[in-house]
Amino acid sequence: IDLMNFDKEKLKEIDSIKIYDCKRQKSGTEAIIPLNKKAILLFTKYNFEIPKICNQTFNRYIKEIACILEINKKLTSHTGRKTFGMISINKGYSFESLAKMMGHSSTKITQSVYSKVQTDRVLNEFRLFM
Repeated sequence: IDLMNFDKEKLKEIDSIKIYDCKRQKSGTEAIIPLNKKAILLFTKYNFEIPKICNQTFNRYIKEIACILEINKKLTSHTGRKTFGMISINKGYSFESLAKMMGHSSTKITQSVYSKVQTDRVLNEFRLFM
């Protein structure tokens, strides 16, 4: 539903960083989503217009792409959201920052969902203190 509610008027710039500032439909909480260079290039290429498609159609497209790429995993928009969260935590984002980006109403929600520590992260942090 957040994709369907996309509004280019909610794109802002703070300290030279482009963000998408919105309220999550599900929780009504503010979400601040920083946009990296690739996202900005895509938005620019398509004049900041995003096709308004429902979640079911979006997920069907993702499944078609996965099939073409021979990815044998169930992919959905929710899978992408969880993957983004895990990658962000593994890159060192705080639970507070991730909660704000995800639009969670509290960091406890974020911690409960993303607190599964991956082996790679444990080993990388261990190497820092060897």
